[in-house]
Amino acid sequence: MLPQEFCQLVLLNFLDLSSNQIYGDLPTCWSNLQQLFFLDLSSNAFSGKVPTSTSKSLPICKNLTMVDLRDNRLSAEISSRIWESLPSLKILQLCSNMFEGYIPWQLSNHSQLQLLDLADNQLVEFANLKGLQFLKLSRNNISGSIPNDIGNMNALESLDLSCNAFSGRAPTGGQLETLNDPSIYSNDYGLCGTVLSACPIESYRFGSEPNKDEFRSLLSHNHRDCYWILAMVELSYLDHPPLVYSTPQVL
Repeated sequence: MLPQEFCQLVLLNFLDLSSNQIYGDLPTCWSNLQQLFFLDLSSNAFSGKVPTSTSKSLPICKNLTMVDLRDNRLSAEISSRIWESLPSLKILQLCSNMFEGYIPWQLSNHSQLQLLDLADNQLVEFANLKGLQFLKLSRNNISGSIPNDIGNMNALESLDLSCNAFSGRAPTGGQLETLNDPSIYSNDYGLCGTVLSACPIESYRFGSEPNKDEFRSLLSHNHRDCYWILAMVELSYLDHPPLVYSTPQVL
């Protein structure tokens, strides 16, 4: 275990204890280290919930700019009390733990946070996060659709949402136009569109003058659907009422 005596080093501003075999709970005496700006406890064996005393004492370290707790055995939900109270925090790495539940929406109000790595946990949903340059949420249990306003993260340079359970159409527009990389969504088999495979045709409405070229293009991106409906486009010269075609379900 990490002895509490290190908290007597009141002038300490850089603490790197990464890649050891330190086990047990996280220390609780952070209130003594108000000069600390760099904290790296990654690749150890810290386990269990983040103690309440840690949640109260760590925010006193107002100069902290980097916290790295990745590759431990920390569990339970991510406490918003700690991170939202660190005004200088720019880098937060909590990946490869056993955190579960939701990403605190309070993190979206953190004006200084630039890098957030929560990959390889058991999270199920994430909030709209602003101001980030790097966001990594791969290898979690996040499901449902990706929020369309994720493209509003104007500073975003790197995004990884792979290996989750997302579904539906991948969002487009905004900052996402600069991140034209299919690996962002790799192994999210329920997603479609943009740099991924085209979404299935759910319905297509023919007006009085169907656009044959447009519809052929639509089918070319959805080759699994029935090609025989191309013949329907050839009927554009006939006087017929508006027709709605729905893709038959494959048995």
